[in-house]
Amino acid sequence: MGTSAEGELYAPKIGDYTNAVVKYLADGLVYVYDNTGNWTLIADYNAVTPTVDQSLNINSDNPIANRAVTRAINQLTAELAALDGSLATVAKTGDYDDLIDKPTIDDTISTTSTNAVANSAITGAINREFMYDLEMTADADSVTFKEDKVNPVTGVTSQELDVIPTASTTTAGTISASEYTSIKNSQERLDALEGGSVAISGLSATPTQAELTTAWLTETGESALINRASIYDITNTKVWTYYTNTTTWYEVTAGTIQVNPFTNSVAGTILGSNTDGNVSANLDGTGTVVGWSTLVNTVNSKIDDSALNDVAFIDDTIGHVSDTAYVGTANIQTGAVTTAKIADLNVTEGKLASSSVTTSKVADGAITASKISSATMGIGDSVWTGNLYTVGDSESISTPLVVGGVYVIEVWGMSSYYKMFFPVVCGSGFTRIQQAYSDGVDSCRWRISLDTASNTVSLDNGSQNMGTNTAITAIYRIALG
Repeated sequence: MGTSAEGELYAPKIGDYTNAVVKYLADGLVYVYDNTGNWTLIADYNAVTPTVDQSLNINSDNPIANRAVTRAINQLTAELAALDGSLATVAKTGDYDDLIDKPTIDDTISTTSTNAVANSAITGAINREFMYDLEMTADADSVTFKEDKVNPVTGVTSQELDVIPTASTTTAGTISASEYTSIKNSQERLDALEGGSVAISGLSATPTQAELTTAWLTETGESALINRASIYDITNTKVWTYYTNTTTWYEVTAGTIQVNPFTNSVAGTILGSNTDGNVSANLDGTGTVVGWSTLVNTVNSKIDDSALNDVAFIDDTIGHVSDTAYVGTANIQTGAVTTAKIADLNVTEGKLASSSVTTSKVADGAITASKISSATMGIGDSVWTGNLYTVGDSESISTPLVVGGVYVIEVWGMSSYYKMFFPVVCGSGFTRIQQAYSDGVDSCRWRISLDTASNTVSLDNGSQNMGTNTAITAIYRIALG
């Protein structure tokens, strides 16, 4: 390259190439021959002469000499060739089958295996709905569960409502609010019957409401009063009963419990008498109609049996015309009934129907089957004897109970040496009585049922301190129905 006469750069043409780069030795600068046919000084290139590194350097940004790169590659190639003989086959092939001691991968999930498990096995195990939220709601009649579910594989969510069924006689379930209230009320009544009555000593003659409440809660161990809670005041021989509707204790009796004399419609006590025609009390607790046997024998001896048209004599153990009912006139021998004989039998004018007896006969219709009891036993005789003291047990009565009949129930009073008697009038179906006794230390309570339908006597639940010394031992019939 040289300069023209005008001092410009020129160079022989090299084919048809342009953009040739030439370092001009005269000034040491670098020029480029562009496509316009002019030489242009490359200013930036000439400003700094680049440094070329002669060896590899991880921290250098300079260009590196070709021979340095070649030398490094040759060295690495030699090292790799030496290393190749020590590598496992899998390291050179990258093939899984060339791997030695490959791990065992289970294709099903297991609670005992420690191996790796395949993706497909895990996906199959969890590819279903799982509940992630549970909400319960309840109203007066039912309980409902709302379940929110999600499939962790698909991400699909769903919701399910489950209503718990109402309980029945054959299926378990919930109970409604009204049924719960009914059960609660029934339990309160049961508590009142079974555990609400206590015997307490040490109360004052006129205890306050607060004193009664404290005494009952202390004795029973309860935290609150119940309806019909009862206190038997041993010290003052009183009975107190509590009612929740008025939140008040009431004195049921004052002093000794009073049982009124029995009437034709109300049960009560009966007083024995040795007067003819009345019931006399025997030492064993039974009763006997005074003069009954004498009356039967006298009447039988004075009645002309042929005049009764084959009707049986009056039964001296019962006092009734047996088997064949008789309706009509019963002729009595002339002179069989006189004033003196009537007196002997303790028959007064007031005890005979007006004009029912004449000197020769009993008035028509005066003696009928309906006027002579058709009962099969005498008054005062026992209809049942036994030893009933197991709560819940019942026993059959051989002689039918009569609706309207007056009976006396005999029990042992805390000792086999003492008896107690409870009068009762039988109603239709169940007739229930309750009596209690305390000797100041111990107490007991009888709850007795007479059933005219099944003809049984039973000791009901709620009876307390039953045993051989507090057993029901006999039932006597003291009046006809």
